[in-house]
Amino acid sequence: MKTLFTTLLLTLAFIHARAQESDAFLVKNFLITSDSFANVAEYKSAILYQKRALNLLQTQTPVPYPKLVSVYRSIGFYYRLWGKFSESLFYQKKAVQIAESKLDKNHIELAKAYNSYGSYFNGIGQYNKSFEYFNKALQISLKAKLPTVGDYYNNVGIAQQNLGNLDASLKTYQKSLDYNRSKYGIYSSKAADNFENMGTVFFKLGRYDDAIVYLDTTEIILDSIYEQGSPYFASLYNNLGAVYTTKGDHRKALKYLEEGLKLYERYLGSEHPDVANIYANTGLLLQDRGELDKALAYLHKAQSIREMNFGKDNPQVARTHLYLGNCYLEKNIFDKAFEHLNTGLATYTKLNSRVDPGSIAHARNELGLYYEKIKNYKEALKQYNKALEINSKKLELNDPDVANSYARIGKIYLEQKKYEEANSFFSKALKIRIKAFGKKHTDVADAYRLLALSCPEDEACFSEYIDAAFASINYKNGNNFESVFSPIGLLNIFQAEGSLNYGFYKKTKKDIYLEKADHIYSNAIELISFIKTSLEQPGSRLALQDNYYLIYEEAILVKHKLKELNNDIKYWKEAFAIAEKSNAILLIEAVQTIDAERFAGIPDSLVEIEQQLKVDLSFLEKQRFEEEIKPAGSDQKILKEINDRILELHSRQHELISYFKKNHEEYFKLKYDPKIVSIKKIQTNLLRPDQTMLAYFVGENNLFAFVISKNNFEVVQIKKDFPLEIWVEEFRNSIYRFNPADNSLVYLNQKLANIGYELYQLIFEPVEKSISTDALIIVPGGVLGYLPFDALLASPTENYNDFDNLDYLINKYKISYSYSATLLEEMKKGKRKSSPLIAFAPAYFGDTLNVNRSNNPWRAVLGQLRFNAQEAIKIHEIMGGELYLDSMATEAKFMERAPYAGILHLATHGKANDRHGEYSYLAFYQFQDSIENELLFVKNLYNMHIPASLVVLSACETGIGELQRGEGIVSLSRGFSYAGAASIVTTQWSIDDNASATIMVSFYKNLKNGQTKDVALRNAKLAYIKANKGNNRTHPLFWAAFVPVGNMDALEMGWPWWVWTLIGITVFGVLWFLKNRSVSRRK
Repeated sequence: MKTLFTTLLLTLAFIHARAQESDAFLVKNFLITSDSFANVAEYKSAILYQKRALNLLQTQTPVPYPKLVSVYRSIGFYYRLWGKFSESLFYQKKAVQIAESKLDKNHIELAKAYNSYGSYFNGIGQYNKSFEYFNKALQISLKAKLPTVGDYYNNVGIAQQNLGNLDASLKTYQKSLDYNRSKYGIYSSKAADNFENMGTVFFKLGRYDDAIVYLDTTEIILDSIYEQGSPYFASLYNNLGAVYTTKGDHRKALKYLEEGLKLYERYLGSEHPDVANIYANTGLLLQDRGELDKALAYLHKAQSIREMNFGKDNPQVARTHLYLGNCYLEKNIFDKAFEHLNTGLATYTKLNSRVDPGSIAHARNELGLYYEKIKNYKEALKQYNKALEINSKKLELNDPDVANSYARIGKIYLEQKKYEEANSFFSKALKIRIKAFGKKHTDVADAYRLLALSCPEDEACFSEYIDAAFASINYKNGNNFESVFSPIGLLNIFQAEGSLNYGFYKKTKKDIYLEKADHIYSNAIELISFIKTSLEQPGSRLALQDNYYLIYEEAILVKHKLKELNNDIKYWKEAFAIAEKSNAILLIEAVQTIDAERFAGIPDSLVEIEQQLKVDLSFLEKQRFEEEIKPAGSDQKILKEINDRILELHSRQHELISYFKKNHEEYFKLKYDPKIVSIKKIQTNLLRPDQTMLAYFVGENNLFAFVISKNNFEVVQIKKDFPLEIWVEEFRNSIYRFNPADNSLVYLNQKLANIGYELYQLIFEPVEKSISTDALIIVPGGVLGYLPFDALLASPTENYNDFDNLDYLINKYKISYSYSATLLEEMKKGKRKSSPLIAFAPAYFGDTLNVNRSNNPWRAVLGQLRFNAQEAIKIHEIMGGELYLDSMATEAKFMERAPYAGILHLATHGKANDRHGEYSYLAFYQFQDSIENELLFVKNLYNMHIPASLVVLSACETGIGELQRGEGIVSLSRGFSYAGAASIVTTQWSIDDNASATIMVSFYKNLKNGQTKDVALRNAKLAYIKANKGNNRTHPLFWAAFVPVGNMDALEMGWPWWVWTLIGITVFGVLWFLKNRSVSRRK
């Protein structure tokens, strides 16, 4: 029995041993398979096989703790590489706990567990903890003389670098490299890691040439080990892209970043934290190139990935906030800029010891720039000085961040005209930048430019610095801008050189300085056109125009002075061309695109693809805007999905535009450098004998009025030494806040009379002597687009309440408007539909928009319209055509029928958006159970074709919206121009329903009688004033809101009724005569 029992035990032990051997074999195979998947970045499969091995190891006795720690660690490591940080934490922490409790204190697996745990903390931005665990791993490795010494030195260097200890990290990397070279040779992946990491330190130190040497060495090593397309190249390409972006070599930067992004997305997917690095660096590159809209798309993508992986309290998330804030600053969207910059600084401050102090300095520098832009120089200087205080503590004082602090402080002193102090700070910045970048670099050129501005009284000093700036940015005389490091940087230099030369002219009165300034500004405007062809998004071109609007103003001023000196009218003509180039740029591009496509031979299929991309982008951007402004707050998941889709469409659009550039170069010349109408053409083709064009350019310091009639052309300069913007707003307030029952009525009426006359004296009277006709086409320019010229007062009055007898300009002039002279030419040509009328008049009963949607961002009360249906019915009786009333007046019906209208009449609600003009809207009939909001936005109109002869917007606020410099007021009226309408009658404020109906019916009767549109509308207004004399309805509130825009020619609708009546009478008379004559003969 004992023998049998012993035999049984031995047999079971043998079976168990054989089972252990079998398990060990399986574990080994599972781990080999896992490593194979990991080598090709298939982390999900790698983790699966590690877990199979883990299950087997946990059943073995005794438990093989070293292998168990190794597998836990590997699973956590692969989760981290996969971007699954919460899962990674569980396994990394478990590995450390088992190793600390079960293994010897110098065991290699404990060192590896510490090292892996440190990598986790490094990935989530907890750099102090990452340094702690990396160092623990290194100390064990050194004591036990383990073969991992080189790896752990490298990782300690990474932690030191992230904490801002750059000199220490460089020394640690060097120790790692020395070890790895001696053990593995230079052509090893470990040495490649060392060279790449040292390259990134040199980049942070501003030693860019050294950075490129080390990164190039990395590429040579990787080329010898791996095939092209290996995932090991991805981080290197990202780092090379970042270095070349900073050096200003955008072509190389973009090449590396695009390659890096392809590799990351292929092996890691699109949501991995490492992919976010590429998106962020690409966004910064696009921002440097002026592609601000695309830059924002990439930066938002980086932000969403980082927040998803790390949460909001993370250094990388904070850094992306700063990038976004800076980009919004360039677009002059100050609220969003401040939100991101303040969040970035707050996050860094909260993390404090976990981040490099230089990051906090960077945040303060960016916040200082915000305050500088809004002209709060005291707060800007405070932030810059705090940043400088932090940066000055760095061991490496030749850091470009220190130079940036010096330069920004200098700019504040320059703004305050403290030239000596400014010069001192700029000189310090220049010295550091030359050491960091060498003499040929954009930032060095900018330092020279700033130094030139700091010596405005010394011509020799200014000339020396300007020449140095041109050399640094690689510019030679002429219009060859291809080899310039940074076209935007060159534009800044041109602006500085032009303003300084004009300053010397004012001081010395020497013509040579004026001629130099003229030449410089001409080059600058050519450069703006050159830059525009590289900007794919309309918003980026508009931002360029806005940021450099002062160049246009100063160029016009110089031309005007040259005309005064030489009495040569060519300077005025050139000044007018400059003013036209500065105005309605996107609108002109839009209407000229059709010709560009035709003349450049773009295939119809590609035109359709381009148009569909625009439609899709417009829809998604509207969705994003609606999500961002929801009363209950935006859904970040939905926002992320929308942003991802927008980024994808931007990429497709980029590919299409690149194809156009390569194969249809003429298309870009025609589209982005539109042909400007000449003075001669305006006089010959655009003006009736009774018309004068009055085109205003509104700058920061001057207004210029271009007065063009059939036989005359003059330019009048008006000094802008009065608060134009405030007075225009106050004048409008005095009109649309009129309420006879209001206690402030007397005060409002005084403002109407006094400011109305004051504005007349300042902006109209100086040009009136040059006007010899009673019909005016006003191109208002800037804030004047909000001004109802009809209601200006040509003489003073003390009887403020006598609205019947105020001397309004409407009594003397027939006034129409145009967004630009060039656009008027476009609106006058081309085939337009002349009939029929299509009218829409939805019913409202004071309901709330889409009450079934509680989180609808467009939720608003639509007041009852009592007369709009009556108005539309009467107009239909006059003009015939189609009529859609009440529930028939839907957005869907509008989208279906509007393209076929000759006359499109909309008697409905409208709402202007003065912060986001593209989201001003018209409202159609509201269905309670509709999933749509039944709103037509300006942005929708950009993708429609409505070639109507006339669009009448008998709705509130359809002519006002967001004022964008270089474009004008983005309104519903402008949207219909964009869609192809020849003329629009629009409104400048909320209008009285009854007055609107009366004026509109009269207007259409006048049109039917063959009157031109400007005359028809003026006569309708005058008839209304006359009919209401003796009551408050002669106040401009009731009639001045309507303004006609575009082609004022009479409608082609046949002869008026009285002509047909006369013909009928004549025919009847002839027949009666012939009949009587016949009877007489028979007698």
